[in-house]
Amino acid sequence: MQLIVVLGVLVAINFGIVYVGSEAGKEEEPAQQGVVEVEPVADCAPDTDCSKPEEVPAKQ
Repeated sequence: MQLIVVLGVLVAINFGIVYVGSEAGKEEEPAQQGVVEVEPVADCAPDTDCSKPEEVPAKQ
C-alpha cells in the first residue's frame, strides 16, 4: 500500500514539473515568423574599399 502511495506522489510530482516547464516556455508575444535574407559581406578592414579586389601580379 505504501508503495502505491509513493509511486502516486512521484507521478504527481512528475506531472507538475512537466506542466510548469511547458508553461515557462510560453511567452506573451507570439514568435515572429517570416523569411530572413542574408547578404554575404566581404572580409576586409574597416575604412577600406572592398568593392574592387586588389590585382595580384601573376608569377611566371
